[in-house]
Amino acid sequence: MEIIIKMIKRFIPLQILLIRREYLNRKWENYFKGKKIATIFEEIYRNRLWDDEKKLEFSSGRGSHEEYVVDKYVENIKKYFGKGPRLNAVDLGCGDFYVGKKIRPLFNNYIACDIVGKIIEYNKIKFKDDNVDFRRLDLSEDEIPQGEVLLVRQVLQHLDNHTILKFVENLKRTSFKYLVLTEHIPKGEFIPNVDKTTGFGIRLGHKEEKSGVVLTKSPFNFRPKNEEILCEALQMDGLVRTILYYLE
Repeated sequence: MEIIIKMIKRFIPLQILLIRREYLNRKWENYFKGKKIATIFEEIYRNRLWDDEKKLEFSSGRGSHEEYVVDKYVENIKKYFGKGPRLNAVDLGCGDFYVGKKIRPLFNNYIACDIVGKIIEYNKIKFKDDNVDFRRLDLSEDEIPQGEVLLVRQVLQHLDNHTILKFVENLKRTSFKYLVLTEHIPKGEFIPNVDKTTGFGIRLGHKEEKSGVVLTKSPFNFRPKNEEILCEALQMDGLVRTILYYLE
């Protein structure tokens, strides 16, 4: 039966998937209005909103589990950070750590953070042999641990602009050499950084004003020394893009 269900899902028209996503975005954004960030993401994981098959204890969703998206990311992280001395890395919004586990061997010290306490405790047990320092952390409020490489993968896309601005200010108090930022954005031209409610959905889900997070554009105006696109992968009706920002 499971195989049959998977085959059916594979052939569901993209348009139907997009309509469903838009419905869920609207439904949960209304529900999450006014709630604290930690509460929002605790409820997302508790209700398995990012887990289509509702099988995993915790799931960070399609962007963290679709092989062609994840493999391209891992391949390019290896190309850039797999040579020379191993650097110290901090992973903000590590979620279920499915992706983090694949790149962890490339780095020296590895600190993985998430705002959801239960997922941090779960990861401490599940990945106890991977030599990872798991910590509960709010990237907009708490002090970011020091390191050389900061990895933020498909996290900001779920946050409102006010929270992202607080993260950018928080980032200025650190001394990282590199920021590796991954965001799900529309294909082609789009208006960047249209605001949204923090929660389940992303800016890509709004039909009337599709958008995506671009950290170097207003209102964030992040100013790295340089930047380059590490990789891109098509997903749904958008593009998962990873940018390497040079910070010094």
